[in-house]
Amino acid sequence: LNELVDIKRVQETKSLGLVGVKGINKKTSHLVHTHFGSWRACANASVEEITAISGMGPIRARAIWEYWR
Repeated sequence: LNELVDIKRVQETKSLGLVGVKGINKKTSHLVHTHFGSWRACANASVEEITAISGMGPIRARAIWEYWR
């Protein structure tokens, strides 16, 4: 049971990483994390790399990029 709680906590942390960035919800945050594999990789990504994520438009990609700057 503790392992399930820990797994759920990790999943929530991954999903909440970008929540608070204008236009980014929990689902989008999780999508970005899944695409890059880590928040560090996301932070090092260019706007173009973020925009390349399926369903990601240039405005949200720019907001994510600016968040890490």
